[in-house]
Amino acid sequence: MDRLDEDAIVVTDVGVHSVWGNQLGRVRRPDSLQLVGRWAEMGFALPGAIAAKLVYPNRQVVGITGDGCFLMSDNDFATAVQERANILLLIMNDSQYGMIYKMQRDRFERAYASDLYTPNFARYAEAFGAAGFRVEDPADLPAVIDRALKASRDVPTIVDVVAGYTYPYPPVDRVVAGLVG
Repeated sequence: MDRLDEDAIVVTDVGVHSVWGNQLGRVRRPDSLQLVGRWAEMGFALPGAIAAKLVYPNRQVVGITGDGCFLMSDNDFATAVQERANILLLIMNDSQYGMIYKMQRDRFERAYASDLYTPNFARYAEAFGAAGFRVEDPADLPAVIDRALKASRDVPTIVDVVAGYTYPYPPVDRVVAGLVG
């Protein structure tokens, strides 16, 4: 978050990625962090980030989403390109509905129907003439974020962060308490 402009807007989706983003991110201004809300609307980050950029065209806008959430509204990426809504979208790609997987494993000791087949989201962005970056090694993330932030000044940009199945999960009991509390 220290790499972002002072007046940057961050829009989160629902899922493990948003829990970590909300815990690790710093709110610098009252309008700088846009949360998905209490109803857990999967797919909010992309259209929310586009809307924020259209309303505040001179502010940096970053969306934080997961692969499952992105796939709920990925068609809106064409809108970002068409409207020149130059956003940066970070996609945490663990090839599953991560929070659902974790909750099922914790409660039932196995998961059911939570795996996803996901594409290379960097190539997806490039297919639209936008910028796409893919991170497979966590050590590469800071440099890629810097390049992506620069690219997002000119075109919508996706950073596909391949997290694998070892993506760290916060304690689900605290997550659920935060959603309903």
